[in-house]
Amino acid sequence: MEIRLITSEEIGQVCALVMKCFNAFIAPDYGDAGCEEFARFADPAAMKERIERSSFVMAAIAREEIVGMIEIRDPYHVALFDVDPDYHRRGIGRQLMDAAIEYCRQAKPDLVKITVNSAPGAVAVYQHLGFFPTAPELETNGIRYVPMELTIKR
Repeated sequence: MEIRLITSEEIGQVCALVMKCFNAFIAPDYGDAGCEEFARFADPAAMKERIERSSFVMAAIAREEIVGMIEIRDPYHVALFDVDPDYHRRGIGRQLMDAAIEYCRQAKPDLVKITVNSAPGAVAVYQHLGFFPTAPELETNGIRYVPMELTIKR
């Protein structure tokens, strides 16, 4: 398993994985407005623009295939985090999160927290990774989420 920053040529593959996971796990709980909003966010052009501004995206590569991804945007907020359903429960999510945190720490050695707006169905995954809810479930533009935070240990 290799975990690394993606290349610009891989943005389309990463976004396809994001949409595959969204459609499998999150879309069934969203209305049309939420699905449309998410699709705009997960569009390759939108991701490219975020990377050019202030985000970074790491991918987990297995057998030359992107099987997981994490996008962190400034200031240290998980924007997207997905692992292909065929690769669940293999520690890939933990490896991606650890690699992203280490990358953030290189940029900001005194980093104390990372935040995420978790899909309601993913709260348990984030809790397993050490995140805790900071507010009740909210909804913005049809996107349902639970604000969460991870305290970074020094």
